[in-house]
Amino acid sequence: IFQASGNEPFWSLKMDFNGNYHFNTLDGEEIFVPNVEGVKLAESEITQFYAEVEKATLIIEIKSELCQDTMADKASNFSVYVQLKYSNEEQFRRFIGCGDFLEN
Repeated sequence: IFQASGNEPFWSLKMDFNGNYHFNTLDGEEIFVPNVEGVKLAESEITQFYAEVEKATLIIEIKSELCQDTMADKASNFSVYVQLKYSNEEQFRRFIGCGDFLEN
C-alpha cells in the first residue's frame, strides 16, 4: 500500500495495489478508481498511473526523490503529483505532495 498527502488544498491518496485507489480532499471530494498498472516514464524516476472511470480521470505520478512535507515536518521517499478531472470539467486540477509505502 502506498499512501500520499498534500496541502493547499489538503488531499490524501491511498493506493492499494491489490484493490483500488482512493483519492479525497478536505472539501469532501472522493474518487475510487480500480488498481491500474504503472508505466515508467522514459529516462526518469517517475512512474505514472492513469485511471479513468465514468465520474472522473485520475493521473498519478510518483517520483523517487526525497520529499519534505513542511506542514507535517516529515520527509518521505517520493514526490507525488495528482491530476484530477471530473467528466463535466474541461481542465485537470493538479495536487502536489509526498508519499511512501506503508510497512507491513
